[in-house]
Amino acid sequence: MPLSRVEFASALRKGLGRAWLQVASFGLDNVVDLVLDACLRDQSYDPQCESSRAGWLFGMFSDSPYYPKFREAILTALKTETDTWNLEQLLGLAKEMVAHGDEPALEALREHVIAKASHPASDDWLGADEWIELRGADGLLELARVYGQRLILDPGDYPYDGLPWLEETWPSFKEVLLQHALPDEMVKAYYEYLERQSARLQPIDKDAAKRESRRRFRERYSLEQIVADASAGVGEYPGNYARFGGYATPEELDHIYTLLMKETNGPVRLRLLWVFRRAPVPELSDVLFDWANGPDRELRAAAIAALSQVSDARVHELARSKMQAGALTIADREILDLFLNNYRPEDAQLVMQALTATEPETDEAAHSLSFSIELAERHAASEFADMLKWAYEKTPCSNCRYQTVVLLDKLKALNAALVNECLHDAAEETREFAQKGE
Repeated sequence: MPLSRVEFASALRKGLGRAWLQVASFGLDNVVDLVLDACLRDQSYDPQCESSRAGWLFGMFSDSPYYPKFREAILTALKTETDTWNLEQLLGLAKEMVAHGDEPALEALREHVIAKASHPASDDWLGADEWIELRGADGLLELARVYGQRLILDPGDYPYDGLPWLEETWPSFKEVLLQHALPDEMVKAYYEYLERQSARLQPIDKDAAKRESRRRFRERYSLEQIVADASAGVGEYPGNYARFGGYATPEELDHIYTLLMKETNGPVRLRLLWVFRRAPVPELSDVLFDWANGPDRELRAAAIAALSQVSDARVHELARSKMQAGALTIADREILDLFLNNYRPEDAQLVMQALTATEPETDEAAHSLSFSIELAERHAASEFADMLKWAYEKTPCSNCRYQTVVLLDKLKALNAALVNECLHDAAEETREFAQKGE
C-alpha cells in the first residue's frame, strides 16, 4: 500500500528508503511535484555534513516518462540558483544525467563549472569534482588551466585546492599535472600551487594539537575573563563557557559555583551556569533543581544540562518525574541526558512511553530528542531497541539515522524489512552498511 502524500513528503525530506521504494513500486504520477521540488531544493537537515542526495533522487526519475520535465527544470535552475547547497545538488544531478548519456546536461554542466572556476570566489570549487569524475584527465587539465591562469594573473589568488585532500586519487592527478606542467605554464602554475597546499597534509600529532588548542584557549579565557564576560552578558551561546568548564581546575569550578549561588542577575546567572555543561557542579544545591523546574526556559535548560553531568539519586528522580509529566518540550529536550549518568533498566519503558507520546514540533526538536542514541550507545541494553526505532523514524538527520541503524544491528534488532529500506536510504553510508548485513 502506497504512502499518503503527507507521509511520502516526510519520508522524502528525511531521506528514508521507503520514499525511493514507493516510486520504484508505484511510479511518480502522484508525487512528481514533491520529487521535483526535492531535486531543486536540497532538503537535507545539514547538507554540509550529510552525503549528497543527487544519485538517490536521480534514480527516482531517470527511467520515467517525466525525465524531460526534470531535465528542463534542473538545467534551468542551474543557470539562476545562488544557494550553495541547492547548487551543489543541482550539479550532482547534472553529473548523473551526463553519465546517463545526456548531451545537453554535459554542455550545461561544463558551462557552469568553467564559469565558477574562472572567477575568485569562495565557491569556485562547485562542480569541479563532478567535472573531473566525468571527464577524467581531460577535465582535470581543463580546470587546471583555468585555475592556473588566475594564479598567473594574481599569484596571491587562492583557487580551489581540494585535490590533494582526495587521498585515493591525488597521486594519479599529480602525475597527470606533472606531465603537462613543463609545456603548459598554466598547468605548471596550478601544479606548483597544489604542491604548496599539499604540504599542509603532513601528519599531525593530534594530542599535541589538542594540548596547544587548550593552552591557547586558557591563555585567552582565564578565570577572571570568564567571570568578566559573564558579568557583562557576553555571548549568546554556551560555547566558550562550557569549554572553560571542561578545562577548569576544581578550584576554579568551586569559585564559579560560589558566584553562581550568590548571583541574582538572570543573564549573568545563566552564563555562569553554562560553565557546568561539561563539568559536574561541586555540590548539588536545591536551587539547581528549582531552576530545572522553573519558568525560565533558558535557565531550565541550562540547569538540566548541568545536572546531567552528575550521578545522584535526586537527578534520577528528576529525570523520571519529568518523563512522567510528559515534559519532552523544546525547552526540556535535554531531559534524556539526565539518564546518561543515572540510568536504570526500569527507565527504558518510561522513556519509550514519553517519546511515543511526543510529536516533535520542529526538526530541531526531533534532532535533539533523537540523541536518545547516545543513551543507547552508552548502555547498549536490548531494551533500547524501540527507542532507537523511534529515533530512526523521527530524526531529520541522515547521520543520526545511520547511527541508529548501527546500534540496532548491535542489539540484533534489525529485521529484514528495515534492512531493505536501508538499502535504499538517501545516505550512502547507510546503504553500504545495509549491504554488508544482507
